[in-house]
Amino acid sequence: MIGRSQTMPLVLRFALREMREGLRGFRIFLACLILGITAIAGVGSLSAALLAGMADHSRVLLAGDAEIRILHHTLSPEDRQWMEQQGQVSRSLTMRTNAFAEKTGERTLVELRAVDDIYPHYGRFETRPALDRADLLGKQDGRWGIAIDETLADRLKIALGDTIRLGQVDFTLRAFIENEPDRANFGFQLGPAVIINLASIPETAWYSRAAL
Repeated sequence: MIGRSQTMPLVLRFALREMREGLRGFRIFLACLILGITAIAGVGSLSAALLAGMADHSRVLLAGDAEIRILHHTLSPEDRQWMEQQGQVSRSLTMRTNAFAEKTGERTLVELRAVDDIYPHYGRFETRPALDRADLLGKQDGRWGIAIDETLADRLKIALGDTIRLGQVDFTLRAFIENEPDRANFGFQLGPAVIINLASIPETAWYSRAAL
């Protein structure tokens, strides 16, 4: 008890001395505290906004209600029949390949996507110029149409109406991709986007007609 009574006045003197200058000695502490609280609140608000945005636009991000990805093989007839019984089914195929421009002799890696006539279920697939699906990707005068990212045209040094070869098939460039609703769902891509008709895949010799 004696030791404690002798110590308390000294502690109080130190405390009073530190408090003489008011809050100026706590400026750095208070600044760090405020910054930390603001950062936590900001992260929480951003997280909530992202989750709300994904919930509101999840269908557009998938271009459908649900997505099933299959690697290196196709659905069995039984699985495909079951899926079609659940609702409307859209099929697409994605791969990396080389695009060759016969006009300039340029070649580059592209992110190829072959879609059917149903795609997309939600959102809008937009091109410049705006064309209906038959004029955009359909077969005309013996050649299928193709839509590409405009950066690919710069790399290959080509323009609308020119030819792009994929596999063993020559495609006619008919439009540039303006909006692909589910592009973000594919993550990081190594090359410019290329979209063709799924029905053209058997002619490229990459896959047999039976596989599709």
